[in-house]
Amino acid sequence: MSSVTDFGYGQMTPDDANDDTNLLHFIVRSILSQVSTAKIVKVAAIHAGSGTPPGPSTVDVQPMIAMVDGLGNVSPHSIVYGIPCLRLQAGPWALIADPAVNDVGLMICADRDISYAKAAFAQNQSLSQPVNPGSFRMHDFADGIYIGGLFGTTPTAFAEFNSDGTLNITDGKGNVLKTSSSGFAMTGNLQVTGTITATQTISSQAEVVAKSTGSPVHLSTHTQTGVTTGAGTSGPPTPGS
Repeated sequence: MSSVTDFGYGQMTPDDANDDTNLLHFIVRSILSQVSTAKIVKVAAIHAGSGTPPGPSTVDVQPMIAMVDGLGNVSPHSIVYGIPCLRLQAGPWALIADPAVNDVGLMICADRDISYAKAAFAQNQSLSQPVNPGSFRMHDFADGIYIGGLFGTTPTAFAEFNSDGTLNITDGKGNVLKTSSSGFAMTGNLQVTGTITATQTISSQAEVVAKSTGSPVHLSTHTQTGVTTGAGTSGPPTPGS
């Protein structure tokens, strides 16, 4: 850090005392230094929402840019508790990707005390009416909202929306779903509850799992039980055929 001679008195530089204009500028800067706008923070703890799927979570965060006084002394910020997390949501739809401990992200600070709004949502799981500010507090850490997503490592599970209009969904278990001009391509097993209806030809190399035994059945080579000549209904596919 710079020496006290470079800083002047406290955070006032020698130029700040040259005239009234410079002094006024120093006063304005001092007031603005107390305004919290956006902060880089690290997630220290997570408090998951209730229900299935879970409601929005809150996090405790550690601001990552320390405070420095006029003498160059450095002091870290303390943990800020109970910060709500932003979730991309519209109507009944939501993209759920809650943060994890040690994630580094951005916290924006509301211009008014949002504690009453947080309490109203926690009680009713909705915010249908305007509420009063909880106090005269303004631009404060305590009214932060975590929006996340800074300085992250390369993900191993992701939904990638490409600029050419294609999609790549990859999970952490090796399952992949990609789109191209040829259609959907999938890596991994597919388990379906319900009916599959195909309007085009299904590959003859495909396999399905017999409902009763779990054994694979080849679409092109399987045999069926109870087959008789003439009209009638055959039995189910022979497992393993």
